[in-house]
Amino acid sequence: MKNLTLRNDFHNSEVTLRVKHIGEIAEGDIIEISAGQVKKAQNALCGIDECTCSGSLGIRADWHMLDDTEVKISYSTYQNQRNGRNDGAKLCIEQVF
Repeated sequence: MKNLTLRNDFHNSEVTLRVKHIGEIAEGDIIEISAGQVKKAQNALCGIDECTCSGSLGIRADWHMLDDTEVKISYSTYQNQRNGRNDGAKLCIEQVF
């Protein structure tokens, strides 16, 4: 388990989530987060209903932290087919600094 700190530089906010990641941090690694973690990130990073500062996860920054390593990530959220609610997200490490 590692600490993933996501940032929103518009609101100057951040949130830290415990995520499953084993081994060295490398480009192309995939990290999955739960629906609860997505909701926590959304609320902590923005939380304003009509705000358009960020996407569905609430992040708005080029670099985030995975333990003590700066990483650039891309992500996609996925919804439950029955109720349309968020079921989680997959984050991909694009660059490691």
